[in-house]
Amino acid sequence: MSLKLQMNNLKNIKKYLQKNKINACLISKNNEFLNEFTDTHENFLQKISKFSGSMGFALIYQNKQYLYVDGRYINQARIQAKEFKIIKLKNFKKDIFKILKSNKKILLDPKTFPYNFFHNMNLKNLIFFNSVKNFIKQDKVFYLTKNFSGELPFEKINKLNKKLNLKKKEAFLIYHSENIGW
Repeated sequence: MSLKLQMNNLKNIKKYLQKNKINACLISKNNEFLNEFTDTHENFLQKISKFSGSMGFALIYQNKQYLYVDGRYINQARIQAKEFKIIKLKNFKKDIFKILKSNKKILLDPKTFPYNFFHNMNLKNLIFFNSVKNFIKQDKVFYLTKNFSGELPFEKINKLNKKLNLKKKEAFLIYHSENIGW
């Protein structure tokens, strides 16, 4: 049985940790593109904890589990993630470093954390797994007609080029897909 199939609920994660002598499993709300808002099939944190907020981390041990959320989500987390002890997000990094300093092993999916998350961490104490299922959407790219979008795509691009006034060898990068829509 693959690791991905085993890691489909809280009970199985705890069994996996115990069987493989791993101290904790860390789960992020993010998908592999680090988007804040994700489809349900990409939200591993929600699958495990039932928490549907847009920011959170779960730290699961063999005998207990914590859900770290920011102040906006404390009440929501208490209602949705009843099996988890809810902790304010401000304590998250401190708690992770405490585990790593004691040379305990943490299981996590590195694709769901930004690069700077691993800064100053002892990487030899991290065990990686893949929580992202290969789910391919069959939707095709399409353009909305002018009566819905107000302007045609090439008109918007030309307008943006004029406003940016980029010089040779300059570029403007939009890297969060949700920002493109705004």
